[in-house]
Amino acid sequence: MAITIEVANKTIGDDWGISNEAYETLINLCTDICKRNRIEKLIYTGNEIGNLTTHNMFKKDTECPGPYLKAHMGEIAKKVNENLKGDRNKY
Repeated sequence: MAITIEVANKTIGDDWGISNEAYETLINLCTDICKRNRIEKLIYTGNEIGNLTTHNMFKKDTECPGPYLKAHMGEIAKKVNENLKGDRNKY
């Protein structure tokens, strides 16, 4: 069971960067997915154990999602968790 997300890159090659707008939209989408599925905390461990994973963890012959997003996965989890924590008082 998984929810997969494809993020459009702003560059081809190099670090496969994404725009600031795509990054913020990804944070908001992940926050919404967690709320809808009653996921209280997003956990990125860098391997298949966490509930936030990347394609290359399961398909070893791909670099997807690319260096930029791989380097930001911990930060993404942190920001989503901050959003989730801030929303607890709303429900």
